[in-house]
Amino acid sequence: MYKINKTKTIIISSAVLAFIIAYIFLFLSVNARFPQNKRVIYNLNESFVTQGAEFKITGANLLNESEIKKDTVLMDFLIQSHSGYADAADLRIAVMDVKILNPGKQALNIDLTAFHLETGAFSLQFYLPLMKFFNETGMYITLGAGEEKEFKMPVPIVSINFLDYDFNKIENRDYFLVYSLYPEKNMVSIKFDKNN
Repeated sequence: MYKINKTKTIIISSAVLAFIIAYIFLFLSVNARFPQNKRVIYNLNESFVTQGAEFKITGANLLNESEIKKDTVLMDFLIQSHSGYADAADLRIAVMDVKILNPGKQALNIDLTAFHLETGAFSLQFYLPLMKFFNETGMYITLGAGEEKEFKMPVPIVSINFLDYDFNKIENRDYFLVYSLYPEKNMVSIKFDKNN
């Protein structure tokens, strides 16, 4: 009986060891083949090119609850959109000011769904109804040859996205406007204007 238990122990230990070695081998081979992407970070007012267009984030504001409620047109819009944001007691709206230029000789169609705001584990695209409110445009912009446009990229933020974090200090987090994830993670460091 002792010999059978010893044999079982050796077989199980060998199988576990083989599994661990196979896991390590697979882990290393996958990471060698697909390394972690490099992070490229731009600052506000620095130009970057994506989708054939030249972008520049020229400013960023984080509208707080009182600023949103004072703007009766914005509040009416939030109420009529039935999004639930009008009822949120802790709503903030991040608004990035953007300049975009088509440097080419042909029209460009720009897909803004490639952009999202990120901080820690929080990541959210622009909210389409607010894009229409601030810009009277959707998530796609067409630029003629040499044409330049300015618009605002809005992202609503509520405290439920930040569990275990003091939401009153939400503007102090490090934010990034990400526009490409692979092979490089390209993003713009967003610093909110604290004069508001």
